[in-house]
Amino acid sequence: MNTKQTLSALSLFLALMAMPSLAQTIKTADIPQKVYDYVEFPPHFPSGVRKGMETLFSQRFHYPEEAWKAAKVKETEVSFIVRRDGTVTSVVTDERLHPALADELKAVIPRMPLWYPAYLNGQKIDARVGMTVSLVDTKTGVPYHLKSLVKSIEGYTSVGYVPKPMSASQLATAIAELNKVASVYPEHKPTAVTLSRMQASLGETEAAVLTIDRSAREYELLNPWRTAQDMSAMLAYRPGYNGKDDVAIQLQRAVAFDWAGRENTARRAYDKALQLAQLKVTTGDIGVPVFDEDEQTERAFKRSSLMTDLFYRLDFMDGEQLDDADKARLVTIQRTPENIVPIVDEFIKSGKLKDVKTAQLNERIKKLVNEDARGPVNKRDVQNLYATQVLIVCLRDGQQSALSYVDQLLREDSLRAGARKTLTALRRQLVAHAQQLSNRRQLLRPLACYAPLADDVDTADFHRAAEVLSAVFPLSWLNQTP
Repeated sequence: MNTKQTLSALSLFLALMAMPSLAQTIKTADIPQKVYDYVEFPPHFPSGVRKGMETLFSQRFHYPEEAWKAAKVKETEVSFIVRRDGTVTSVVTDERLHPALADELKAVIPRMPLWYPAYLNGQKIDARVGMTVSLVDTKTGVPYHLKSLVKSIEGYTSVGYVPKPMSASQLATAIAELNKVASVYPEHKPTAVTLSRMQASLGETEAAVLTIDRSAREYELLNPWRTAQDMSAMLAYRPGYNGKDDVAIQLQRAVAFDWAGRENTARRAYDKALQLAQLKVTTGDIGVPVFDEDEQTERAFKRSSLMTDLFYRLDFMDGEQLDDADKARLVTIQRTPENIVPIVDEFIKSGKLKDVKTAQLNERIKKLVNEDARGPVNKRDVQNLYATQVLIVCLRDGQQSALSYVDQLLREDSLRAGARKTLTALRRQLVAHAQQLSNRRQLLRPLACYAPLADDVDTADFHRAAEVLSAVFPLSWLNQTP
């Protein structure tokens, strides 16, 4: 080797020696780290993960229409990794989801603002988070890709039962706009009721019947407890569902059949609406879930405290009467109120749990969970339910039958003071407006139809009938969606 080659080799060796090692050139953040599933201090989102998810989804999530039409999944389980720097990665979705929906979730969730990371032994670590996310607006149940459309038609859906007269061309334009929502989401009560009434206004009675009948059938699916009478279904949160809208849709269905001259079908529909209103009074399934973050936190703390007390009684006191198989049932399931309450109920009814305090604790937890799913029961809502029952009887059988029904309700010993006062006042109104309430067909029109056409000569009669109905019955309550 000549001198020049020797110097070149030496230079290369010295240069390599001066370079940092390969391991040193790789940033620590790029090295795959262990991901923890359970940590003492888990990741958390600054403003609360529920609020954060709702904000993220309302701004960025677009429910793929092909996925919505294939299966109306309104909430789903997801998991993801919160890295040490607070970023979100590695979203995992339910394998049963439509591919387009899964892809949308994997694209949107990593766009969350930074989390506070998990800690272990004073060090930031990567941790996996699992949670249930709502894929629709939590208050209305409307899929996010329809929210702008729903907003644009509020001018039609929020006017109540005495809207301004419209021309035939204006009604046709409105129907086309409403159909954009109803064709995809028939469960949206304001859209379905308004669309059906507009169609009836144009004389399209069969179209009106089909619109509201489809809506009623789809809305029933939001409330499986009504048919299944199953505790777990009753306690489940039902996005977009509330008991008042359920009654209003069933009543509108009966009115549409009645206006179309289908008497037998209409009578059966009135009977179904009446039975539903009676059931709502019995079950209290008329509330609206709480969405206030602070109130949710307070309710969650109260529920957790009661559950701790219940577990203590099951583990060390009243639960001593349970055999090994019974105890295994309590241990092998996730200890959530929705899972525990029905089992404890079963043990109480069978005599395996005998202490009164255990039963009282279970009932308090059950009430809280019921209210979380359905919302606290408003006394005024229950009073309006009684008045709605009378309205249904009046439309089905006439004013005299409505009077008799009120008298029947007033004879019930279990009737609360507020409801008694409401019904007593309603009875006076039934008597005072007896003549105006005697014409069933005239009463039906403002309920079945959206508005008279602008050139109708009987616009005044339409408005008078609507005003009488509104003076006697809680039409504004039925029309208003929480």
